[in-house]
Amino acid sequence: MNFKQRYPFRIGCTSYVIPDEILPNVSYMADTVDDIELVLFESGKWSNLPDERTVTSMQHIANKHDITYSVHFPIDCRAGADEREEREKFYQSVNDIIRLTGNLPVSGYLLHLEGLNNENNPDEVQRWKNVCDSFCKSLTDSFPEAGEKICVENLGYAPQLHAEFIGTYNLSHCVDIGHLWMSESDWVEYLNQVIDKTRIIHLHGVVEGTDHQSLKLHTQQEQLQRLMPILHNYSGVVTLEVFSEEATFSSLTHFEELWQRSRL
Repeated sequence: MNFKQRYPFRIGCTSYVIPDEILPNVSYMADTVDDIELVLFESGKWSNLPDERTVTSMQHIANKHDITYSVHFPIDCRAGADEREEREKFYQSVNDIIRLTGNLPVSGYLLHLEGLNNENNPDEVQRWKNVCDSFCKSLTDSFPEAGEKICVENLGYAPQLHAEFIGTYNLSHCVDIGHLWMSESDWVEYLNQVIDKTRIIHLHGVVEGTDHQSLKLHTQQEQLQRLMPILHNYSGVVTLEVFSEEATFSSLTHFEELWQRSRL
């Protein structure tokens, strides 16, 4: 089933739908969705960063099928780590990826400001703020053209903590709805507050405390029903962030059913 150009926003999936490398996944989904999230990693000897030939192929596919790419920076190293070496390694990785994907139609770069959780003391929070502020400044100084395409994703800490970086450096939000559901926050109020500065929304089901599940399996379907009207006036990307063929297509189908119901 084709889900392209059905909504006021671009509907997307991840680059892990079938058990294969990035390019076969892109080819497989190019006729089905508007955006594909490139989930990248670099860990020791293992890396799935595409080479230049692969990037050229993805560029051709994008032009032919009218798709965009959201580029998820690796999470193997933390931007807000205590150790300078780890922060510098992450910064170099981000630099390399932005340069590598510079010719692709990128909808957004997804940035985790790892290094904080809801149990940190005030001194630890301030340290995290200092190093993340320095990271964001260096990144935007190096790539001013990326600007609003750099999207800070909410994690386990209170998402208001990274709002100052978004404002100071003119970044954007990536609002992960599933993460908000996991934290049992007032997700509707938060989403309404930041949606004007949100380029990408991540959506996935939560089942017995486990996220990134099919939307069809999500245990609180009324949450999905509350989300649909908010999306009526949204024009960014909605990525169904699940990682199998079954979960992807059951989520797309279920999302379409909820969307049509919300329009009645």
